[in-house]
Amino acid sequence: MLSLPLAILALTQSGPPPQPGNGVAFFVDTFGATPNDDSDDDAIAIRQAIDAASSTDDDVIVVFSDGVYHLKSAAPSGGTCGAHAQAFEIGSGFDPAYVADSFHFSGNGAEFVMVDGPDFCVEGLGQKSMADLSFIQVRVAENFKASDFSLDYLDSAGDPVTSTMATIIAEANNVLVPGSNPPKYVSTTDVQILAGYGPPEVGSFSNYSFNVVIDPATLSVKPSCGNRSVGLIETIDAPTGQYRLYHQNMDPGFDQAAVGDLIKIPRPQIGTQVAIRVVRSTGVVIEDVTVHSAPFFALHFIGTTDTVVEGVSIVPGPTPALATIPRLFSANRDGIHFQSPRGVVEVVNCEITHTGDDAIAIHGAGLIVDGIGADPHDLIVDTQVLGGGAGPMVGDSLRAFFDSPTPGGDTYTDLTVTASAYLSGSTFAISTAPALSWGVGTWMENFDAMGVGYLVSGNTCSEIAGRGTMIHSGPGTIFGNSIDHTVGTGIAVHSAIYNTTTDAPIAGVPRGVTIDGNYVTHAALREGPEDFYRGAISVYHTTTKKQPQNWTSADLIQNAVITGNVMRSTHGPDLLISNTTTATVVGNTFLLSNVQPLGVTDSFRMANLASLVDLEWVDQIHFSGNHVHAWGNPGGTIVAERNTSSVSPSPASGGFTIH
Repeated sequence: MLSLPLAILALTQSGPPPQPGNGVAFFVDTFGATPNDDSDDDAIAIRQAIDAASSTDDDVIVVFSDGVYHLKSAAPSGGTCGAHAQAFEIGSGFDPAYVADSFHFSGNGAEFVMVDGPDFCVEGLGQKSMADLSFIQVRVAENFKASDFSLDYLDSAGDPVTSTMATIIAEANNVLVPGSNPPKYVSTTDVQILAGYGPPEVGSFSNYSFNVVIDPATLSVKPSCGNRSVGLIETIDAPTGQYRLYHQNMDPGFDQAAVGDLIKIPRPQIGTQVAIRVVRSTGVVIEDVTVHSAPFFALHFIGTTDTVVEGVSIVPGPTPALATIPRLFSANRDGIHFQSPRGVVEVVNCEITHTGDDAIAIHGAGLIVDGIGADPHDLIVDTQVLGGGAGPMVGDSLRAFFDSPTPGGDTYTDLTVTASAYLSGSTFAISTAPALSWGVGTWMENFDAMGVGYLVSGNTCSEIAGRGTMIHSGPGTIFGNSIDHTVGTGIAVHSAIYNTTTDAPIAGVPRGVTIDGNYVTHAALREGPEDFYRGAISVYHTTTKKQPQNWTSADLIQNAVITGNVMRSTHGPDLLISNTTTATVVGNTFLLSNVQPLGVTDSFRMANLASLVDLEWVDQIHFSGNHVHAWGNPGGTIVAERNTSSVSPSPASGGFTIH
């Protein structure tokens, strides 16, 4: 296991979870799973080995051989449409008769391929192939470990299927969406599919995954090109591989995509299935696992307690045989995504590249609304949408977010759980007065279920279409990571923890945040004024009901220490600190900083974006021993501040040496 300095480990509040044992072994080859035979379907035999291990005493290990296992079908669990939305299920959350204590899924160097083969009927999803499903889902287990294997989603020819690659051949704004009523006007991008890659799926899709624009000269995420939500894809000329993508209107002041750029296009039908999902489990270890592609998140943790992710690689797989451009995609959304973690979270020594959204995200509980009950004031939420999480309890505060196609038009409302947490199965009711209009894509966060000690250390994240590391929980340490080319912020620690119904703060505001010894370069490539896109490193508190002038110290992030980091070639400010009581910025290096931001007209915002450090609503902050080399905007302000009570030294520029 990980060896850490005691001082850092102490910040995580407790030691790492116990290792699952190596008790009774179940070898999958004895059940008929044969590696390196692509004509064979190994899924059923592997499932039999997992079921046998789950039905015996605790402390078991399922063992594979070093070879390639092809997974082509999911065995129905009963009825005419009984296959589940994952290849393999582990944990007593699926069947109380199964033991889920000290279960070790040991790959022993195995490679697993989720094959885009024949369709079969999946419960709740209809006709799908194995490439549309999750690989493993673990629900309600103790001391679960998965280790030493790789995973990819491929077709029968060995080519990737979760995304495809194309060249942009035309772009247009304010185009009428075919068949829209009332009329809806969006942007379009016409593309030519690259040799060696398959066509995109044609049709209308929910905004589960994003297109990502890539510079053909550098093969890096294109500066100023945010991730574009998938909407509608239609065929222009299938034989020549030309298609039209409809997506939200992009501000030409920000969006710099051009004809000739490369673009990654996800396979939207796959939706929210993930490579590995672990739900409501304790003592979880994911170690030495490689994920080459994933339909949505690569690793997804919901309500887990004491979780270690170590030595995981989320990187593109091999280039297709006929392709001249390498695969530039891995997970279609986040690489590693935590919802409502408890206890300790450690993400250490991982490599994450080419994700469609954040590389590492740790935040509060999330649920997707599935429908409305008979009483229009009682919202029925089906947690099965995200894999059957426990859900919030009676009296918990919830905030529901509503996506809007209009920039800046997203809204939210606060709710309270009023009925039993489990009405039936995995549903619960929420009071909604007045009645609301809900639909797919509505996002909810349980702010009462937060609070985690985290350590994010020794990871490398590059070519990320969202943020490098996003923390929505605290306290914790972000130490010694290397982050390169992120469309959003390189490292973001933020809080939106506020009960707007009672106007009183609730638990969860990050306190005791240490950001130490990280190297962040080419961050905030989107170059926008929003917090999401600002800074190599950002520590901030987001929207609340109170106006900023009415905030108290209890509302704000406290005790942020930012020390020994190198921030290089950032678009906008290198460092954003807002809505924070006390912060210390010591011994950081700002190198080749502050490329002039684009598309910003507000004079105050421009001044802040053109600064090295952007301060807003900070009570006390201390600068010392920071160094600035080759500043890209030497005529600008080192520190731009608004509503800051106390800065030492004064002026703040005294804490910086310009070379």
